Amino acid sequence: MGPKTLLYLSTVLCLLNAGRIVLAVTAEPPTLAAEILTPESDRQEGGELHMKCTATNYDFKIYTLEWQKDNITLRRNEETNTSDPRFNFSTIHDMHIVTTELLGITDLYQNDSGTYTCNVVLKETNSSNIVSSVQVMLSVFYLPFPVCSPGNISVAAGTELKLQCSSEVGNQQVNITVYQLQTNSSVFTWSNESCDGDTIILRSNLTANMTNNGITFICIVTSQVSPYINCSCYIGPITVAELSMTTDTTPPINNKTTKAHTPGRNSAIIGSTAAAGVILIILIIILIILCLRRGLFNKKQSSENNTNPTSTAHLASPLDKMADLRRTMQRVVKQAHTQVRYLDILSDTQAQLVHDEQKNLSLV
Repeated sequence: MGPKTLLYLSTVLCLLNAGRIVLAVTAEPPTLAAEILTPESDRQEGGELHMKCTATNYDFKIYTLEWQKDNITLRRNEETNTSDPRFNFSTIHDMHIVTTELLGITDLYQNDSGTYTCNVVLKETNSSNIVSSVQVMLSVFYLPFPVCSPGNISVAAGTELKLQCSSEVGNQQVNITVYQLQTNSSVFTWSNESCDGDTIILRSNLTANMTNNGITFICIVTSQVSPYINCSCYIGPITVAELSMTTDTTPPINNKTTKAHTPGRNSAIIGSTAAAGVILIILIIILIILCLRRGLFNKKQSSENNTNPTSTAHLASPLDKMADLRRTMQRVVKQAHTQVRYLDILSDTQAQLVHDEQKNLSLV
């Protein structure tokens, strides 16, 4: 046993106490060892991870073990300080000499990466009085999700489109590939670019045409660590609308076209004339009624005011007026018959015009 070991094992003090020699011995501090039990290839997002910390020469009555992540205490004195249900701990004591503290994490996240520290702390002191300490580094492998553009889009034929799929490099070697889902269209080439070493970008150009209608691409990101896990996104589907040719379908103005509109104008003229005739007849009838009423009124007034019964001049005047009214009525009736005959002629003329127009259209 060397002098260094003797120095850590004991410090002997000889004391004289009632004729006896008393030895006071201070023990060597515990030693620590920590490791991640899960293989590196299995430290993937969504997976499960286990690590342990082993303390030798450990007296649990004097010391306690502590787990920290990035200087934040997760567990101390066999009491859990985190509320995250994914973290679980267990403590195993072996003959009061060796103690193992196990740490397990389920459903790994990218943010679980970091520095995990296992400390031996004296129970009766604060956490700042650390007797021993050991650290392990955890890196959770993750696949970044790619970003595709454009997505579902509709464009006109001849439109120039820039197709792109980009992805972060991540913390492992990743591969990015674009596959064309349709085989009945042209095959596109993709250029591979890198942006500051943090991003991988695949680009291609497309001129939309009807052969590309409905075309879709899928961009897939994989890794060499776990080739059976992937993340993907879609470019498209791209709907291509065919350009419509605008043509002037308005027929030229010629004599035949002018004739086609003649019956409409004639109908308007005939309708206007008929309406005017009806209005004229109504006005004449109103005038006759007013004249009759006025004549009867004058006759009554003359009979009341005239005191000479033998006067024949005043008696003959109403009879003459009645005769005039009869003659006026006869003229009105004759004019009405004339107006009706005129309307019949106009109606026959309209029918003839319509017949001529149909005949012209059939010739065309």
